[in-house]
Amino acid sequence: MQQARLSSTGILWAALALGAQICSFGAAETPNLHFTNPAGGGLRIYSHLLEPREHPDYERRAVKPPSGDAFKNQTRFTCLRGFNVEQGRLVGFVEELDKFTKQHELGEVIWPSYPILFANNLEDLARIIRKRELYLFDVWGYVPGSGPGGYWQQFRPPAEALTLLEKELGERWLGTDIGEQDGRYVGGYANQMVPASADPFEQYLNFERHFDRMSEDLGRKHAMLVSLNFGHYLLKQGGFTLIGAETAQALPNSQVYYAFIRGAGKQYGVPWFGNASIYNRWGYKVYGGSGRGDGYEFGPTKGTSLSLMKRLLYTHILYNCVAVGFENGWFEGERLSPLGRIQQSARRWVKHHGQPGVMQTPVALLLDFYSGWSFPRHLYSGDVYRVWGNRPYDQGDFFTDAVLNLLYPGYQDSSYFHDESGFIAPTPYGDIADCLLSDAPSWLLERYSVILVAGELKADREVRDKLEAFARQGGHLVITARNVEKLPGGIAGRTNITENATVTNGNGWVTFFASPLGVRPLASSTPSVRSEIDKPLPKPYALDPAVQGQLGEIFRSQGLVHVEGHGLSYVTCRKRAGVFTVGIANNGWTEQPFRIEAACGPLESVRELPLDQSEKVAVGYLPENTDAAALGQGGAATIAGGDTRIFEVTLKETNVFEIAHVKPPPRPRGHILTLRHARSIKEEILVRPTFFDHFDGVCVEWNYLAERERAALHAEGGWLKRQGARVIVDLSSGLNLYPTLRLIDNQHLDYAASMAVLSDVLEKMELLSAADLVISLHRYPENNFNDEQTRAAFTATLKSLAAQAAKRSVTLHLRLTLHKPPWNLTEAGQWLDAVNEPNLKLAPSTAL
Repeated sequence: MQQARLSSTGILWAALALGAQICSFGAAETPNLHFTNPAGGGLRIYSHLLEPREHPDYERRAVKPPSGDAFKNQTRFTCLRGFNVEQGRLVGFVEELDKFTKQHELGEVIWPSYPILFANNLEDLARIIRKRELYLFDVWGYVPGSGPGGYWQQFRPPAEALTLLEKELGERWLGTDIGEQDGRYVGGYANQMVPASADPFEQYLNFERHFDRMSEDLGRKHAMLVSLNFGHYLLKQGGFTLIGAETAQALPNSQVYYAFIRGAGKQYGVPWFGNASIYNRWGYKVYGGSGRGDGYEFGPTKGTSLSLMKRLLYTHILYNCVAVGFENGWFEGERLSPLGRIQQSARRWVKHHGQPGVMQTPVALLLDFYSGWSFPRHLYSGDVYRVWGNRPYDQGDFFTDAVLNLLYPGYQDSSYFHDESGFIAPTPYGDIADCLLSDAPSWLLERYSVILVAGELKADREVRDKLEAFARQGGHLVITARNVEKLPGGIAGRTNITENATVTNGNGWVTFFASPLGVRPLASSTPSVRSEIDKPLPKPYALDPAVQGQLGEIFRSQGLVHVEGHGLSYVTCRKRAGVFTVGIANNGWTEQPFRIEAACGPLESVRELPLDQSEKVAVGYLPENTDAAALGQGGAATIAGGDTRIFEVTLKETNVFEIAHVKPPPRPRGHILTLRHARSIKEEILVRPTFFDHFDGVCVEWNYLAERERAALHAEGGWLKRQGARVIVDLSSGLNLYPTLRLIDNQHLDYAASMAVLSDVLEKMELLSAADLVISLHRYPENNFNDEQTRAAFTATLKSLAAQAAKRSVTLHLRLTLHKPPWNLTEAGQWLDAVNEPNLKLAPSTAL
């Protein structure tokens, strides 16, 4: 592979005292950085925020995610997790709103629990939220399977309450909460599915059915709070306004969480939000008291440290979350707690400094749609290395884990260490990746500079064509040998990879790894890998050394700005050409040196955007039993342990190619997929993850309706309507005179039975919102009914069917086909004239 040395790199040694805005430039040698774009085409960057209204699915789906305008293009803050409901009425809610949103300026996004939905004065709350231009968000507390008797239970909100909120608040009503439910599914439901060995598609169907029922219970409009990383599958269902995660607690690494969340949001056109929890595995943080309850210790020193809470909060701001905040703990009595002051200060910081710019994530990690990949270990199960909650990792899944560990070293430690290791991992190449699934459309892939196939793909020509097109149009595709072999026709003219190589492909490049799936087994691996507290998770597989080395170069080459320093993480946002916001976090507990390097042109200036520091002297700033002596103070070229700092970096961009923002193409209209012998229309669509990239509807045979109960069709019809999928029904396979259906009354019992079937099909079409019925004529009888009688019978029956269809707003389409009348277009026109009904149309065959 050709290599180009980065020249004229500006390096700035941070010469900034805490809170100072003065910088000095230190002389340093240019590091030997190696671009992996051998064409010398420079760095490819995309700098546009998500606009949900541009997404091709925006109009198709029943629930419209809020646009940036709905939030006035500002980061908003969440607060106020519940109201007092007594004897069916909300009490004191005006005072609570005043306290949170006016007096202490904690936020605008109100996040209460479900009892408000049953309050008989909910309308009063909705009106004051609208008047004050607040947001009602993610009404929480649902636990599937739990009956009444306690607070945590399965419930159905009153339909009139949801209608009221939609009417009063519009886009400011952000829906009920599907909260922490993917984790609950994996921990409590996936392992009871039968058969346990079901293939990935069946696992996906199990997951989809579970959450379709939950969505029905909760009103079909939701915010999604993932507790694992299954957000893609949920957003694909439609019905979601926002997606986010609760970080800290006993939950996974925030960076990998949001790599998946951003990827899901970009794929399906849904904005994301951020949240940090006061809990950890052993307790929770509260000011004004301490003790033990519900199995947890609580108090100022318990739960998540103030240091981690602050680092998470500012990281989520830099992630372009539309709303951010803490889970709870804002007050100590009636005054702000240290947690409350951190959130209040962050809100003021955003108001003062404005939006940080567009987070730069030039790398996409592409996984197969049905992979069901999840974190190697997590709160919801004692089993480790599982996909879909119940299937062991295969080598492709270990490759996914290994790649994520290269980007975010030690991310698997999250929540398992008392010192909070792993919640935010170091980022040797920057926080630069989004995770996509293989149904990602070409227009989205083209917004990335590098796509790494980070798991094992299915043999899929469409995926192959998208990846080939991405590379030909200037992208850099990275792929392992097994995936090249599985993709029909290979990639870049290669079907068998025997050595590592980078080759040109049109205007772009493809890096091939000869390793089948990028990993090698470790000699120390054993079948009985266990997860233990305060211990790293043993690894059965690790990256192949050659793969690791070259991936490191590729990732390194994508940075516009680099931050050098041991154990540090950083996020880069681009405000405009040459101006960046860079957030740096020290996730260890000792002071560390750092420096900022510009990788895309001479560095001109650095200005610190100071953060409030008052939490550093508060009780609970550090995890329990952490030595504060080594934290340091931070200074000219160091950052204190547990600290976070944000800089505005200005440089003169050179050798940068900005990927133009191209509005995605609209979904196709009038493109219908014919399904023969379908078991389920819904499943036929779900088995084709890119269905709506190519079609807007399906055509099913008449007996699909005739053989199904109305209840089943009604349920499926609701799903099809929410998806905006058009359904056409085709009767022509059954219209044959004998043995199935006839349109002439020459054998009365058969004719009457046929008419009963046709009436039944027309009635059931309403359940699927199907407005088009394709019909044909059939052969003439051999005996006892002459041609004139047959033509008259056809005409009479067509008039009768057209009248029945008109009552149900159904259009009939008379089909021209082989060996059935009408024999040509002229005769077909004569039939239409004879019937003379406005809802009878002609369906000619272009083949004929």
